[in-house]
Amino acid sequence: PEVLPQTVFCDPQVVLTKMTELVEYHHKLKDCPDKGVAAERDLVKFRDHGLLSVELLNKFPKHYTEGLFTPQDLVKLLVSVGAIATISDGGVYLMPALLPHLDSGQVSKYHERGGTSLIIRSTQGCIPSGLFCCLVAHLLSGPTNQSPWKVCMKRDKPLCLYRNCITFQLKHTTELVTLVDMF
Repeated sequence: PEVLPQTVFCDPQVVLTKMTELVEYHHKLKDCPDKGVAAERDLVKFRDHGLLSVELLNKFPKHYTEGLFTPQDLVKLLVSVGAIATISDGGVYLMPALLPHLDSGQVSKYHERGGTSLIIRSTQGCIPSGLFCCLVAHLLSGPTNQSPWKVCMKRDKPLCLYRNCITFQLKHTTELVTLVDMF
């Protein structure tokens, strides 16, 4: 209620279907990387880096009802549940679950041996699926989108942006932090 006070979902399937639609479209773009993408920069960013915008969400009109449930409402909802993160004031959002997975052999080039490790353990003995993606979304969004974390960019491309390995830069510093999901 506090995210979308004017909207009540009697059946949350609408939101799940919208997320499924995004994931399926993302996989379609991955399977046919050149089909319809060349001219559309938004689609390239979505396909390669899991980045989306309200403009991109407007391309999926099913389930939206002007005045009741809009792409902007979907963004608010997905940010509030940790499925996406705001990464720029220009309305660019990251959906970590859409990022490619970095194989374990390549992770070592981002993981410094001897560096300090943060280990997250679960009382059930395994880490719940999706925890790393939610952690990334939480760090990037922070309270009221004023997070000190940002995706580290090099020449307008992410330095390390994968579903299991991501490099952040702390805002207003040159400090880099790489989070690695080793499980």
